[in-house]
Amino acid sequence: MPSIVLIFHSFLSVYSSLRNSSLRKIGYSSLILVLFSSAHVWAGENLQAKEYLVKSAFLYNFARLSQWPEGTFKSPTDPFKLCLMGDDSFGLALNSIKNKKINGHPLLILRRVSLEDAAECQLVFVGRSEEKKLQHILSYLHAYPVLTVSELPDFAHKNGHIRLFLNDEYTLSLEINLQAVRNAGLRISSRILTLATIVETDKDVDKAKEGSND
Repeated sequence: MPSIVLIFHSFLSVYSSLRNSSLRKIGYSSLILVLFSSAHVWAGENLQAKEYLVKSAFLYNFARLSQWPEGTFKSPTDPFKLCLMGDDSFGLALNSIKNKKINGHPLLILRRVSLEDAAECQLVFVGRSEEKKLQHILSYLHAYPVLTVSELPDFAHKNGHIRLFLNDEYTLSLEINLQAVRNAGLRISSRILTLATIVETDKDVDKAKEGSND
């Protein structure tokens, strides 16, 4: 499975790279976003904060390097809505991208959105607390051009778009359900796809979906 290995050797290196213009041109354009190779860096109280800082950068790139259907935005000044459903594991980590723009649109971060409000977002991160409601969430959002992302197990196999998760080797991995992305009217850059494992929707999920449409 393809994975993204962190080549920086300290948290401050990654943190500053998100703000350094020259590194941003290199790092963001090529998606060289990485996890720390030294095991001790991931140990301790700030494990989750460091992990979600890097995941925040990935969310920014998913937004920046994907395309939504024409007419998604009514005007050039409409915000790009990045929304979190369920428990918020990102905390202050999202501050690293809050003043960014997505193809000219100001980035608006919304937390703990309802399912109905999620349909008005462009990207939705589904938190772990929503695991029992996942199939209902994905079935509901299927009708909207919303890019769905989560770290939940089998997320992409259940018709979610992108699973972004820390694997057993402490590196970030991506699983993308490309057909589900296309069914939502979305397009993801090859710069992201080349870093990911492409998966398909499980057959039992397809059958359950067909049954719900009968």
